[in-house]
Amino acid sequence: MSSWPATPPAHLTAPALHLNRYQIADLFAAHLGLQSPAEPEALARLATSYIKPHFFAAQMGITGVNFATPEGTLVLLENESNLRFTATLPKVHLALMGLEKVIPHLSDLEVMLRLLPASATGQRLTALVHFIQGLKVQPQGNQIFYLVILDNGRRRLAANPELAEALYCLRCGACLNVCPIFQVGAAHLYGRVYPGAIGILLAPYLPPVGDICDLCTQCGACQEICPVGIRLADKIRGLRRRSRGFRRLRAVTTAAGAVLSQPRWYRALEPATRRLAVLAARRGWGLAGLPALSPESFHKRQRGRRGKPLTGDENQSRPPRPACQAPRSLAPDGALAGKLAAQEYPHLDSLTALLAKRLGEAGSSLAEVKGPADLARRLAAEAEPLWLEDHPWLRPVAGELEKLGVRPRTAQDEWAPMAGTVVTVGLGAIPETGSVLVDSGAGPGAVLGFRARKQIVLLDRKRSRLSLAQALEYVRGRGPGLVSWLTGPSRTADIEKVLVLGAQGPVNLEIVLYQEEA
Repeated sequence: MSSWPATPPAHLTAPALHLNRYQIADLFAAHLGLQSPAEPEALARLATSYIKPHFFAAQMGITGVNFATPEGTLVLLENESNLRFTATLPKVHLALMGLEKVIPHLSDLEVMLRLLPASATGQRLTALVHFIQGLKVQPQGNQIFYLVILDNGRRRLAANPELAEALYCLRCGACLNVCPIFQVGAAHLYGRVYPGAIGILLAPYLPPVGDICDLCTQCGACQEICPVGIRLADKIRGLRRRSRGFRRLRAVTTAAGAVLSQPRWYRALEPATRRLAVLAARRGWGLAGLPALSPESFHKRQRGRRGKPLTGDENQSRPPRPACQAPRSLAPDGALAGKLAAQEYPHLDSLTALLAKRLGEAGSSLAEVKGPADLARRLAAEAEPLWLEDHPWLRPVAGELEKLGVRPRTAQDEWAPMAGTVVTVGLGAIPETGSVLVDSGAGPGAVLGFRARKQIVLLDRKRSRLSLAQALEYVRGRGPGLVSWLTGPSRTADIEKVLVLGAQGPVNLEIVLYQEEA
């Protein structure tokens, strides 16, 4: 891995966005000695097969943190499942976070979960959301855990009343996607970790400290798109007022502003200014390419039209301003969404239909079974080797499978090897996002979903209709360990933005509403 080229990432959420599929294939061949067709899915599978053994051999895993609460919950959002590998498999897990990541309560995360995925990748929720509370269990005992809270200039930034709101940033990258400067040179143009508008605000505080506020056109698109309402363009303008690199320009614009603010000054100086502009154009004083001046000034043109009726667009008045409206809730109308989903799944109630619809959108599926025999018949057709979590629901299912000539394996005292299909028991489901809650830190069974082509998660129907708020409250009271929300299979779109399911872990995810026989 040490021979890998030191190419800086091009984007906060898609580091290899500046490379096309052929360049990535050439890199794999040159530095890993691995050949692959220049197709995004083939390249993603090749990268997965190469890097996966390193996760299982690693002694320490280092991850970032998206949010943290004073109660001691760390929240990590991802799509590829690399975070889950890194935080679970090694003997030591070190989580590194900026001090601005702390939110008051876990319940406050609801609005963040609605904002961040939608702004970053256009998803209702990322493929995986992890909640870490306390130590995680491994076969050899509790995993060693360290939390490092990083300052690195953040306290100085927080003490600046003009720029402190830059710490509200979710790192979604939305401001990058609409920035005309970023589109020209990507993150490499900025020469630092955080590019774009937010990078300009952070540059004077986070190393390497510098002034890059000239990398802005002041178009204001970043300020309009920012999901947390950071006044990016206004703050960059404030930095420019104090920037040493703009002293001469500020002197010119200040003088021009003083003249333009006084109509009499402007009208008196206009003839001389127009003559100077014509002379400069003739002699080529660095003004080539500028549009030609109009034959007469706006003031003279308007004075000549006094008393004449206005025609055309000039007679159109400005549209009235819209009346102020109360802000709408970010929460969607669950009842309406459920009714619409029930039209597509008429045999299901509204919430179950909504869960099925959202699962389908995320690349998963929903089924219903009743009792061990019914479940065993369904599992008998799945790819082998078939691994089961050691759970009371699944012990009688193992006996039914053996009657059908299928010998399942149960994860008990050691990590499961590669599997065709794994069956685990979930904690609940969120119809709104199509997410299923699983315990990802409870010993050998937790790793089952890492090493299979297909994962089947059994759910109690009563726990399959949680709201986001209820799911967060459930996680808060769950206690030590790692709870993950799975919204479809893991995925990546880093190679030319082509979606590949099963980046790390199962390609197929099926949710089964299971009812024990009386």
